[in-house]
Amino acid sequence: MYMTLVRKLVELSVEKYAEQNDLTKGQVLEKIREQIDATSAQHFQPKPNINYKSTLCRVGYLYRHGPAQATLFERTLRGSSLLQAKVRKAYGDNLNVVAVGGGPGTELLGLGKYLLDHEPKHPRRINFAVLDIIPHWAETWKMMAREVEATLERRLRNTGNRVPAIAPMFHPLDVVDPDSYDDYDFLFDDADIVVFNYIFSENKTQLDSARRAVRHIWRKVPKGCVFVVIDRLEQNTTFQSDVENLIKAATGGVVPTIKTIGDTIDEAADMGSLTRTLLNPRMKFFTPTYRNPTVFWCAFEKP
Repeated sequence: MYMTLVRKLVELSVEKYAEQNDLTKGQVLEKIREQIDATSAQHFQPKPNINYKSTLCRVGYLYRHGPAQATLFERTLRGSSLLQAKVRKAYGDNLNVVAVGGGPGTELLGLGKYLLDHEPKHPRRINFAVLDIIPHWAETWKMMAREVEATLERRLRNTGNRVPAIAPMFHPLDVVDPDSYDDYDFLFDDADIVVFNYIFSENKTQLDSARRAVRHIWRKVPKGCVFVVIDRLEQNTTFQSDVENLIKAATGGVVPTIKTIGDTIDEAADMGSLTRTLLNPRMKFFTPTYRNPTVFWCAFEKP
């Protein structure tokens, strides 16, 4: 599901860009590959400098990292009894999710696959808000939400199960700046799940500011809201403990239970001919030599 849906979004974007810029699809794919190659190392910098305002950069990110980000959220759902209970509580009702720094909203893709594969009943409506400093992600997010809803409808059409309506929302704001939230009074007041997916590793130089932003969100969400943190498990660094300390300080003492992910995605063939130019998307969550996990996650509830 991940690769098929992301492939469709990439192909639609390539076709549109080629048409509007008088290029062939092959030329657009080559330009996307250039963007991927130029920005790959930036993801490991303390403060990545990536031009997500560029259409081709966003498409390249979606191709290379979208399936992995969706997979990580789905596997977190499968591993967290807190999250599973929260989803089941929304059967026949609304499920309200906020993806902080969510970019293209790939967590919705992970949620959709989890519902299809693991839950016999579904929410009536999924209200899914993406917060991101790059307003241009909004159009990618709109496409993502539309395709996930269409996929759910196709897969559930003849099963007798409810097809959840998806209500996508996008708020352009700097998610690690606590002042960004000052004029929002109701943004988090009904949140069931708040997701921080690879946000802290992309803002290592602003962890103190991020801590204050998380504290603001923690104070605004209702009791019972589940926070999810997914991020890079770096070898021989203090990053994981820095994030744990951030969570403890922002929540007034919550000590998260850390778990890891260290396996692979096995759907590369579903990307079809795109792999000839763009190569494979991110497929592994382990180090090449010792196969150590490269992702950690935790889920914790506001008491």
